[in-house]
Amino acid sequence: MFRKKIHPISTLAMIMFLSMIVADLFSSINLPLVGNADEIMGAIAWGGVLFFIFRNMSVIKKSVMYLFIWILLLGVIGIIGNILSGIVKSSTMVGLDMFLFSKPYIIFLFWMLFSKQCAHSLIPSFAWVARLGIWVLTICALISQVANIGMRSSRGAFVFFAGYGGTVSWWVILFLALIWSTPRSDKETVCYLIMSGIVILLNGSGLGTITYGIGVLMFIALEKKKKVKWYYAFLIIIACVYLGRSEISEYLLTNTSPRALFFKYAFVTANTYAPFGAGFATYGSSTAIRNYSELYYKYGFNQIYGMTKEYHPYLMDNYYQQIIGQFGYIGAFALGIYIYVTLKRILSFQNTSIRNGTLLLYGCLIIAGVAFGTASSWGCTVYMLIPLLARWNEYIKTRESLKINEKELASYNIC
Repeated sequence: MFRKKIHPISTLAMIMFLSMIVADLFSSINLPLVGNADEIMGAIAWGGVLFFIFRNMSVIKKSVMYLFIWILLLGVIGIIGNILSGIVKSSTMVGLDMFLFSKPYIIFLFWMLFSKQCAHSLIPSFAWVARLGIWVLTICALISQVANIGMRSSRGAFVFFAGYGGTVSWWVILFLALIWSTPRSDKETVCYLIMSGIVILLNGSGLGTITYGIGVLMFIALEKKKKVKWYYAFLIIIACVYLGRSEISEYLLTNTSPRALFFKYAFVTANTYAPFGAGFATYGSSTAIRNYSELYYKYGFNQIYGMTKEYHPYLMDNYYQQIIGQFGYIGAFALGIYIYVTLKRILSFQNTSIRNGTLLLYGCLIIAGVAFGTASSWGCTVYMLIPLLARWNEYIKTRESLKINEKELASYNIC
């Protein structure tokens, strides 16, 4: 018997995937090293990308080079903003924030380069973990309603060991998207949709609920290709808006809420330091909190509950605000181009299930940018999965066109 050789990149991917799940869903336990899984992945990605590009400069695809230049360009925009604004004078803080900002994009680029050898085996494995994850979370969510097992917040929301219900919601949707992207029956899909809905409902995340509602509509309209009657869509939208009313009110209807104020002053910052923004470590980033940016004192955030130096939950997880404040309108335009190009690439997937699952995943990332850490372990996992799902789509397309089984296809080394 010959043991099947596992590609080192596959091992790395699985280790990082599991580590980032543990880092987020078990964050309240404070496990050593695991909490820095996304930073470790970012450092590995930078090393791998630089090594690959400089070693294979003459054969690099244009799409890879364009993304690498895009990352470097945003870095230059941020540094120019730092020079012109003069707010942050520490090169260490600027360098740290630059690394943290580039982390998800360089992870995306890394897996664009190194996913060919492993996507065909990784996506089914990840989907198996996703199925297990939804079962575990659903069972724990239901048990927590009748027994105190330490998985509910002070407000009664199911948070598992994450400490925050939103984290659970985003991971459930990620799991659902992975399941959606692999072969499964309609009954299985409905089963996981129901379980996911139970978990999201019990953890009370407004944005998570809205994203889940979009996923249900996508399943009916895109996967099943059934015409969605207007009143069904209306009822689903109304239900999602009602369940997510607190966060919708916080962002759109209340001008004086901390989140709304942070959005407002992102544009104030962009206007003040136009067109390059205020630069790295000045607004919306974790480094700006660590250094407690001068802008926060200037805008009076130090006097607002939840935005102070000592207690600052509303200063965290503000990705779009960070882009607008730190990189100005040029940076916001550059991000818009990246989102457009990525969506266009996803929409070109030939396999319907993979396309819809990836759309759900990326749509979730876009929505999460309003009030969740898209550069967190969860966000970095999404950026890792999208290139892998693109390769998985190519693999399925090739397998279907050749009409041969997986074992035979693997011998061709086509993925």
